[in-house]
Amino acid sequence: MPGSFALFFDDRIMMVGAFYTTYQFLISYLKKFPLDGLKIDQTFVLDLPANPQDAAIVNSTIALSKQLGLSVIAEGIENRATADLLVTMGCEEGQGYFFGRPMPISEFEIKYVSFSEHPFRAVAV
Repeated sequence: MPGSFALFFDDRIMMVGAFYTTYQFLISYLKKFPLDGLKIDQTFVLDLPANPQDAAIVNSTIALSKQLGLSVIAEGIENRATADLLVTMGCEEGQGYFFGRPMPISEFEIKYVSFSEHPFRAVAV
């Protein structure tokens, strides 16, 4: 990657640069396009309660999104602890197996759609 650098110590990488360049690229997209929200990838969410680095990235992403007036949705929520942590960080939307597994539309309608509130039925054509 152009402009990146690394400091090696005992054959281990101790520091890698070019984050700022990548970060600037992301910020320019956030300013340039009329976005409604950001989605936090499950790679940062799956181990969130146990991983301080993931927590820092997710927390700062949520804060940045809120400051820009964007909604935030986290994917890959698989347990109550992760869901609760995301709520305390300010994330108001999420998806993952904690909320439910994929299911056929007919099962979804029975489980989640109240036909008294929405009298229309889905019809396959």
